[in-house]
Amino acid sequence: MLQFNPFFRCSVQDALEHPCFANIRKLSKECLAENPVKIDFEDEVLDKVMLRKTFLKICNEIQSD
Repeated sequence: MLQFNPFFRCSVQDALEHPCFANIRKLSKECLAENPVKIDFEDEVLDKVMLRKTFLKICNEIQSD
């Protein structure tokens, strides 16, 4: 999913069905977003280090919810 070239990225569905998520997925809590997800940094030009820091920050914020 973190491939910059979309040609090499797996689909969201394929990623969710990957065996590494088998023990942690909660199908009863999954839903589709009503609107497209927009992340603030999408319009910024980021280098790899800053992109990783931003991604981890967002992941941590989501886990806190």
